[in-house]
Amino acid sequence: MRAVRGRPPLIGLLDPPADRYLRACVEVLRRHRGTELIGAYLYGSGVIGTFLPGRSDVDVVAVVAGPLRRDTALALARQVTAVPRPYGVKGMDLAVVSATAAATRSPAPRCEMKLLTFWGEPRTADEEPEGDRRMVMHFACCLDHGIALTGPHPAQVFAPVAREAYLSALRAELAMRWLSPQYRVLNACRDWRYAAESVICSKTEGGRWARDRLPDPWLVDAALQWQTEGAGPVIDVVELEEFLRQMEDRLLAGQAEPPVPVATAPRTWTGAAR
Repeated sequence: MRAVRGRPPLIGLLDPPADRYLRACVEVLRRHRGTELIGAYLYGSGVIGTFLPGRSDVDVVAVVAGPLRRDTALALARQVTAVPRPYGVKGMDLAVVSATAAATRSPAPRCEMKLLTFWGEPRTADEEPEGDRRMVMHFACCLDHGIALTGPHPAQVFAPVAREAYLSALRAELAMRWLSPQYRVLNACRDWRYAAESVICSKTEGGRWARDRLPDPWLVDAALQWQTEGAGPVIDVVELEEFLRQMEDRLLAGQAEPPVPVATAPRTWTGAAR
């Protein structure tokens, strides 16, 4: 963790505004009535790769003692959304799961509440009664590099994620056409790196890794420009879909490898919330 004069060390790779925002959100999670928080875990670009202030989400999985009633989940979402976002902070991508969901190997874990504090309405388990396959990816990231903001080490909370289950979740995400073209390209690059090297990395890192392994990196370069600068050349849909088809083939070919790696050294932070 990096020190800033006169205050606790910054969490992970976050900049000071995002750090302040995250600490305030963790306090809301801890203090909310009707929600017994077991742990909260930062993962993604705020821990690995390139955190881009104003463009990168603050990705968090919060684990609570048991299932949440819909009204409790929505009340929690309102309180987290009400935390003021400092200028230059995009916001939080928050998933709240029960301890049972975190500790159980499931292809589609139940999610009590999902919230993007910068966009749209929260979703509760009532809207997704069959669970969410993407939660497997989030759990794997927490195991691989997650920082415990409060609570025990991730390995004490999340069940191990099998490589096949992780790759299956990655393939499911590749099919999500509502995501922006640059996200789909960089997600595919990130996934390819995992299939080839068993390395979990950020989208930006995945793109930079993939561009050196392609005969023509134009599509990846365009996606990287959009990701880092917020603007770039138009990405052709036909070229995009062909690229994604090739990446899906690589994921299918990469299933028979070792399990998803799990971090062994505890990652924690020093702050007021405990």
